[in-house]
Amino acid sequence: RHQEIVGVLPVMREAAAKVLAAVPGTRFVLGLAPTIERSLAEHHLAGGPDIQIVENQTHAVIRAADLILAASGTVTLETALLGTPMVVCYRLSALSEMVLRLLATVPWMSLANLALGHAVVPELHRRTTTSERLSREALRLLTDPSARDAQRAAFGELTGMLGEPGVGA
Repeated sequence: RHQEIVGVLPVMREAAAKVLAAVPGTRFVLGLAPTIERSLAEHHLAGGPDIQIVENQTHAVIRAADLILAASGTVTLETALLGTPMVVCYRLSALSEMVLRLLATVPWMSLANLALGHAVVPELHRRTTTSERLSREALRLLTDPSARDAQRAAFGELTGMLGEPGVGA
């Protein structure tokens, strides 16, 4: 979604630079959604570390990754079902966030946390979606095997809850 590229990708770019400074040699890949123009992503990645853009292979990118930085949406459920640890972030306008807080009956936005009924993945929202916070959460998951394993175990529960491939049929 255009809004997520504009609102979240620059923060992710800055967080990637911080992760790279802490863990030299880290590689970054953007699995570009088919609804996003490559030029828009390139524009918002400019000035940051080298980030390879891969089109039309989202699931392959997720499977190959050690960690996903995801904008809130269906990709969070896909990432959980594929078993890849993640940090979720989203940015709403102040007005949208206020309305959502008034109407929301659950404390989470990511589909993985919602489906499991408890916080499994870190969620950063408007005020906490900063490059400092995002890089800190990313580095924690990259360097702490027990944190990654806890997410993967919860994702295994989620897979069991939703059923085997083809369950929808």
